[in-house]
Amino acid sequence: MLLVGLAFSIIPNGSVSPPYMYLGQIALGLTLIPALCLPIRRHETRLLVRIALILLGALSLYTGLQAVPQPPGGLAHATWATVGEIIAIPNGYLSINPWRSLDALPRMLLPALVFIGALLLSQEDKPAKRLWVQLSALGGVVLALSIILEAIFQDTMFFSAHPAGYGTFSGVFVNRNVAASFFSITAFALLGAIAIYRADRASGAKASNLAGFPHLALLMGLALFACVIAIVLTRSRAGSLLSLPLLSFGLVFVFIPPLDNARKRANPLMILGVMAGITTLFFLALFGEPVLSRVETAHEGGRQCAYIGSLEAIRDNPVLGTGLGTFRDIFPAYRDPECMGTRGSWLQAHNSFLEFYLAVGLLALIVLAVAYHFILRTAIGGLHRRGRLRPLPFIVLALLLFVSLHSMVDFPLQIPGVAHYFAALLGTGMGLSLTPVSHHRHPPRRRTRPRGDENRKSSRRKENPT
Repeated sequence: MLLVGLAFSIIPNGSVSPPYMYLGQIALGLTLIPALCLPIRRHETRLLVRIALILLGALSLYTGLQAVPQPPGGLAHATWATVGEIIAIPNGYLSINPWRSLDALPRMLLPALVFIGALLLSQEDKPAKRLWVQLSALGGVVLALSIILEAIFQDTMFFSAHPAGYGTFSGVFVNRNVAASFFSITAFALLGAIAIYRADRASGAKASNLAGFPHLALLMGLALFACVIAIVLTRSRAGSLLSLPLLSFGLVFVFIPPLDNARKRANPLMILGVMAGITTLFFLALFGEPVLSRVETAHEGGRQCAYIGSLEAIRDNPVLGTGLGTFRDIFPAYRDPECMGTRGSWLQAHNSFLEFYLAVGLLALIVLAVAYHFILRTAIGGLHRRGRLRPLPFIVLALLLFVSLHSMVDFPLQIPGVAHYFAALLGTGMGLSLTPVSHHRHPPRRRTRPRGDENRKSSRRKENPT
């Protein structure tokens, strides 16, 4: 059920605009209900769910407070005093646009609920592995659909305002940057599925239902290769140059066996890093021309100016923020036309962390610090407890690092479809990191002597009574 809701959220351009955004929210919300009703059977899972609910509740309550009318002389944003001098407004609000803040609330709630739902579905090892593999298959289906659109139906208007073959490889998504974000996350998902396959083959387990398919590893490898090629063809500089080194690092971690005693003297991370760097450079030398050609002509003055304007807005609203989803309303007051020019409109800051802080103030720092602490602690703990499946928590850490770095120069988590898919993988990865390796322990056997030995021993005692 969850996969159906995710498909409704991902395929229509990532659900970036109405009516697909609202249809995707309804479909995903309905399919989440069975997962959210599951009982919590593990103490560690209960702790993560509680932390997620506390953070989500705090953000929801504060967003609601931002949309509540404030009495004169209260905490209302200074913008309302200026507006009140022009038109008669009895009250102000913490948010400079309370209606937009309420509209942005479901876009903040759903990824967190998807994370909780995936975590509840991943309380046991077998369903957690199965869910991860299914999520990777969903990403592969979206990739295949994108390839078909770009190769055959280039003039098709597919949930978009421009044809599928418009400029660069974007597939079912609204532009190349969104496509690069999703295909990168799909590549991490496929790499995790390969790690599950190898761990199950090594231990003889059938928990992920991957055994019995003799060519499955080759199929997943080809899908991963196609995904990486798609990332490069998007010509997205940030998406490509951030994801490829981390994917290479994860790939080396999956396929290099644990370091033996002779190599433990060297730093394993250094060895993996050097091998990952060589792999990345080799791949870029063969297939990286679309990205490297854009790097040579890169000019990011507009984004740097947007960061400066965002920081100035944060400086003027450091505690309470300006309201969830109100960047497009507040930024024109801080836009420097000498730096950015006067053409075009900026709807996002191209840095989700700055935009989040601008929206809810100091609460953003608390939420981010607590969320990252528990996610990192869980994934790092999984590196020590998962045995043969240790590469998967490592892939989760690499995925988190990629999305965090990409969010500093773009806004992948502000695309509903991308955010929901990432949240589902992160929740499943947390479940797999929490699940210990299952061992069938048997009581120790008593060492018994054969009856012949006992008879010989007793006869010796009779012959030698002393």
